[in-house]
Amino acid sequence: MARPMVGFGTRLLLVAISILGIIVAMTGILELLAGGMGSFYPPALRFPGHGVVLTLAGYLMMVPMGWLYWRDAQSD
Repeated sequence: MARPMVGFGTRLLLVAISILGIIVAMTGILELLAGGMGSFYPPALRFPGHGVVLTLAGYLMMVPMGWLYWRDAQSD
């Protein structure tokens, strides 16, 4: 059964979310490497484990890109 194509606007939004996820994950990794001493976020926004939360949230935000690749591979 043929699946309807993902529209350009939807594809662009999902790619933008995934790119933002890469940036969030890299920021989380830098926070972990800095040992909480980094200045990526102001102290009021920091909480115990915020680097781990940023890293995991960034990886979750990259899922739409994988879904697009998987869907494109299924349609070929």
